[in-house]
Amino acid sequence: MSVRLGYVLPCLLLVLGACAVDGDIDDASNPLTDGTPDAVGVLALLNSASTTFAVLDIDAGLDRRAAAGLIDRRNGPDGMFGTADDQPFTSVADVDRVRWVGQSALNKLISYSRDNGFVPDGNAVFGVFDGVTFTFDQAAATLDLVNTASETVLRNDVKLDKRAVESILDARPVADMDTLASLYYVGKAMLTRARDFAAPIQLGIISDLDKTVIPPHGDELPAAPYAGVATLYNAIDDGGASDVYYVTARSEDRVTEIPAWLDAQGVPAGLIHTGISPVPWVAKDEKVRDILSVFDANPGQQFVMFGDTNHVDADAFRVVMELRPEQVVAAFVHNVKTIDADRLEGLHVFEDHRSVATRLAELGVIDSATADAIHTEVASAPEDLR
Repeated sequence: MSVRLGYVLPCLLLVLGACAVDGDIDDASNPLTDGTPDAVGVLALLNSASTTFAVLDIDAGLDRRAAAGLIDRRNGPDGMFGTADDQPFTSVADVDRVRWVGQSALNKLISYSRDNGFVPDGNAVFGVFDGVTFTFDQAAATLDLVNTASETVLRNDVKLDKRAVESILDARPVADMDTLASLYYVGKAMLTRARDFAAPIQLGIISDLDKTVIPPHGDELPAAPYAGVATLYNAIDDGGASDVYYVTARSEDRVTEIPAWLDAQGVPAGLIHTGISPVPWVAKDEKVRDILSVFDANPGQQFVMFGDTNHVDADAFRVVMELRPEQVVAAFVHNVKTIDADRLEGLHVFEDHRSVATRLAELGVIDSATADAIHTEVASAPEDLR
């Protein structure tokens, strides 16, 4: 089962979709491929109520005959936009079939679409297939992988099931994501493996501060963070990719020294979402909103979440996981206070970062050498820093 998010688009084609009806353009010279961000942008432009003949003729600079043909085709026989006989464009071939539309016109449409916000970023979500979310870039890379990789690579490196590999090889060339998702033995697990191999996701971090990164302290910040935190966060952040976000109940005036402290401790810096109230039922909703705002700003990214059992992190994390399961790799809470077991369902509760490192190594988020380093670091740390 597949779901399209935000775009009128029938499929993500691997091959060029041009049809040189008038001899203006052929497949080899077509600057557009269906399903790419540029193609989505052009279709969105042509189907927009704000796009008139004048926009295409004057602003985009198309030949008047091409501009008139595109508007006439879209508006349908009655010549009016927004009526029952409209014929919205659904593919590059639809556009190319319009008389007087050739390579020059397509290039101008691409340029105008890019300049005026119609073209989505490659990291924008293209769709969800069998429960697996794909950005435009991930979908394109995955199709390229399944159509070009050898049987050995698909079996041994991508680690696809033998039956899934046979199904893919029999279907080559796999034209689009719908086709791939519909193949026998290609389901959620196989799609996830293919996506992550073809276009590895740069993971992000959502983290609380107090009792998660920062041990209990007095008026001054402590001399060190919990053992293993810096090593772990840097490994997930891939050496400073700036995908770390701190979500805290601390008010803005109480985080002024935090960035410098994190830097001094070798913990990755990141945007700090501050709080407005320490009251649990207020802080929970606020943390959920802050985390979802990060997810909304990074729709194609997945995150590892870290918190503790002291206040509402567990409750907020469970809400977020229910609302956006596709963006959460795992959620960890530091066991600093006993809370009801039902508040911890689906979360990994840890006493120190050794078990976190072990679990993330199992998930393939960090390598075994990093996990071993964290185990050694925690084992040699004072009890109050574990």
